[in-house]
Amino acid sequence: MRLAALAALLLLSATPGASIAQQVPVQIPRSPSAGALAQGPWQWLGSDYGDGSSTRPSEPIRYTIEFRAAGALTAQADCNTVLGTFSETGAELSIQLGPSTLVACPPGSLAEEFKRDLSRVTGFTQTSAQLVLRLGTGADSMTFVAIPPPDAPGQVWQVNSVNNGREAVVSVDPQSALTLLFGPDDVSGNSGCNQFRGPYTRVGDRITLGPLVSTRKACAPDIMQQEAQYLAALEASTTLSQHGNQLWLADADGATQVILIPAAAGA
Repeated sequence: MRLAALAALLLLSATPGASIAQQVPVQIPRSPSAGALAQGPWQWLGSDYGDGSSTRPSEPIRYTIEFRAAGALTAQADCNTVLGTFSETGAELSIQLGPSTLVACPPGSLAEEFKRDLSRVTGFTQTSAQLVLRLGTGADSMTFVAIPPPDAPGQVWQVNSVNNGREAVVSVDPQSALTLLFGPDDVSGNSGCNQFRGPYTRVGDRITLGPLVSTRKACAPDIMQQEAQYLAALEASTTLSQHGNQLWLADADGATQVILIPAAAGA
């Protein structure tokens, strides 16, 4: 039931302009590692095959996997989120991929190769910083590394959806680019029309953003309304969590405020 509910959310969130009731998206709790397999999240460095060929993503952060409690997993295959299950016995591992969002990924995407290799996993080895998944009989393998902290300085995040202040989390206008950039002790970004900046602190999963100040350029009314909603959502956020390559900000009541994804290279 939980996977079915989350699958419905994923299909909604992949549709531009979709509006989601406040109790959705479901707040996914971080859970203890399942058995010996470290939870992650992990980002894909590439796959190596027995014939000497290999596959390397240009942006590893767009291809991730996270193992959860009770044999559930979440993977990010470029522009799509994939749910699935896994079973682990000693160093043996099998992965069954399930429902996925249906966003059309850009040319050059390795989403299909990533999912194909995950479906062939038969075992694993790991250290604290690296995870190697054995494929088939073991001649082929996938290599993952631990994902840096979500507020690593220099990482630019793009807003996927934002709380509109009316008990709904909605997709942003596709014609606007809302961003968030973490510095050593402040945040900055583009709120759709203006640039903003302000202090932030983080202790564990607790975070404080603002007060935020911004430039005063005037844009179309709908863009200005979205901008006000985004800045208000940032300042209302008190917790930060990472799910695969997504960053979620929520308020003190657990209500989702902002969902972010890594910005494309050069953003």
